[in-house]
Amino acid sequence: MKRLWVGAGLLLGMLALPQVAMAAGGATTQLFLNGKPLAAEVPPRIISGNTLVPVRIIAENLGAKVGWDDRTKQVTVTSGATKLVLTIDKPEVAVGDKTEQLEVAPTIVEGNTMLPVRFVAEKLGLKVTWDELTRSVFLYKKSSGTAAADSGANGGTSGAGGSAAAGAGAAGSTGANAGAGTAGGTAAGGASAGVAHAAEPDPDSKPGIVQAIDFTGDRLTIKTNGVTTKPNLFHLSGPERLVLDVPYAVLDEALKAKLNGTVGEIAVQHPLAQKIRFSNYSSDPPTARIIIDLKGRAELVPVEAKQLQPGQFAYDLKLAKYLVVIDAGHGGKDSGAISVTGKMEKTFNLAMATKVSELLRKEPLIEVQMTRSDDTFVELDDRVAFANTRNADLFLSIHGNKYTASSTGTETYYYRDESLDFAKTIHKHLVPATGFADRGVRQEPFRVVKGTTMPGILVEVGYLSNKNDEKKMFDEAFQNQVAASLVAGIKDYLNIQ
Repeated sequence: MKRLWVGAGLLLGMLALPQVAMAAGGATTQLFLNGKPLAAEVPPRIISGNTLVPVRIIAENLGAKVGWDDRTKQVTVTSGATKLVLTIDKPEVAVGDKTEQLEVAPTIVEGNTMLPVRFVAEKLGLKVTWDELTRSVFLYKKSSGTAAADSGANGGTSGAGGSAAAGAGAAGSTGANAGAGTAGGTAAGGASAGVAHAAEPDPDSKPGIVQAIDFTGDRLTIKTNGVTTKPNLFHLSGPERLVLDVPYAVLDEALKAKLNGTVGEIAVQHPLAQKIRFSNYSSDPPTARIIIDLKGRAELVPVEAKQLQPGQFAYDLKLAKYLVVIDAGHGGKDSGAISVTGKMEKTFNLAMATKVSELLRKEPLIEVQMTRSDDTFVELDDRVAFANTRNADLFLSIHGNKYTASSTGTETYYYRDESLDFAKTIHKHLVPATGFADRGVRQEPFRVVKGTTMPGILVEVGYLSNKNDEKKMFDEAFQNQVAASLVAGIKDYLNIQ
């Protein structure tokens, strides 16, 4: 692949939450809007006791417009009659014709512009809450009628993008993994969206009542007094748990009597579940929450309403598969690198991606999807969105390299810190399989590994500009061997025997 960079997209952040600390090496902060996990190129950060998070996805969901002036280093956020002008490294912010002070100035992190958000969120009409238990930021529109993500107790409710900035190029690789802007996406840090929220109930109506929570066999049953809006279901990792929010509903007196403080607990004996917790999660709006703490990877499969009594919701707890997205670099009008004998990189990439996918389909715990399965051109941001909107667990992009005739070797690239272990694991299996020189695990802001929200890496199997590398790379036995090594690396990383 031919290396061409267009700099990181303008990312704005929106949340200053007082006195919330997160160590640099701590758990990744997750971001939600109206209960929907949001994808962000960089996770929310804590700076001087204030939380800063990316904004593009928030801005898009709110219909706000975001502008960037490279000369003045100013960010403009406009929503209706509200206009905010913020300047990098300066605490002053213009709100219409007035000037106000931020607790922490906008800054740039890893090439991304970040803003402290509570100030901006309130100006745009958002409600903002921090959930310390899950290290999650919850944002929701005050008219949404629902709360958002996980907490074992009462907590709060809950990515980025914008204009491209110019970047520098570098030699030594061969793919057009460049791109401007940012893909959309709905996952963040292992969270996956479930049922969409419904319209806000009549504010004069009384909240529904959750009357009973039962877990028998594999089935979780929630009995209510006639709640008709489906619970919002989503998954959170670190640790693994499944969360069900029953919108505009509260626990009945019998369940409230079982609360220890703010949280009740149901003991279970199940190979996939440790326990079930429940609480009156939010009072504005009223939301009852049920959390299944998992022993491993699992999913809740909704039971059809026609099998249930009115006011009942039921889900079967099942072993969940890992979703792995395999990306064959280039394709269609984008040939990628041309080899020393005139072969196209896109052909090699597709052959490898197909072989890897065929092997993964034999694994009972893995579901695999390809960003392209034929000679089709797919935009870089569309590859990112493909993985993000499917809430994939892993993303692997396959390429061939090109530089000089003497260049040889295998490289594995990552960008986000949470992808490093995946990169190291794959590289450990890949290098012996290729037999090429070990050129190491490297960090680069390639579009497809920067924009994906799950662990994502890009492998450069060998150099198409090198006669010996190229000969092997188009040999089917070599391709089969390399494909097997990539599958072994994926299974190793996922701890699948």
